[in-house]
Amino acid sequence: MVRIGSVDLSRGEAGLGTGFFIEADGQVLTAYHVVSEGRFFQVQTLAGRRYPARLVAFDAAADTALLQVDSKEIFPTLPISPKKPRPGQPVLAIGNSGGDFLQPRQGRLLRLDAAAGRADFPQGTLEMDAPLAPGDSGGPILNRQGQVIGVVSYVRVGDSGETETSYAIPLVEGSDLLAALKAGEQRDHPVVGLVFDVLHDGLTDPPAGLSRAWPVAAPPRQLACAAQSTTRQVT
Repeated sequence: MVRIGSVDLSRGEAGLGTGFFIEADGQVLTAYHVVSEGRFFQVQTLAGRRYPARLVAFDAAADTALLQVDSKEIFPTLPISPKKPRPGQPVLAIGNSGGDFLQPRQGRLLRLDAAAGRADFPQGTLEMDAPLAPGDSGGPILNRQGQVIGVVSYVRVGDSGETETSYAIPLVEGSDLLAALKAGEQRDHPVVGLVFDVLHDGLTDPPAGLSRAWPVAAPPRQLACAAQSTTRQVT
């Protein structure tokens, strides 16, 4: 596992997330929103060593991305599960939330194929009760065999600000998603919704309140990407 730092010097922004090696030659899998706003990337291993990395592939709709660490070293990898998980089984997440460095969070898998409730968040995710938070995005979700079954993507936050449920992109060995990332594909995902202008409703011809196209609004309970930013909250 690694901690990922993402920096955009032109905007003075920096972010923090998690990732893990899937190939010994330095391929690191993470969540796309961890790196989507960055220009320069650095990964830090559990041993404390730091390496520059570059973004080589991503799937915005699936909120996954692949970084490449250019080094001659051989890195330890995590195996991907060959089969889908079952609801009710225990899971273990590794992440960097709360100022911790690659620490575990335990929970249970509640259901498969969960809907996010908004178009700009990934669909068909694993829903868990693990207490994840900003900084954990991109980290692995492990089963009892130590195999990766998912990549942390977002959390659902209640009125009190506490995480109610956490969500991960499902992973299965040999999946089309992994194959596309390893092939270097870069897939964008435009999102369009409708926003109504209540102030000017009735003043247009014909009368209506549609003002512009925009990402669809969030549901009553807040959804938040589990990535940590040093300049702004990612929601």
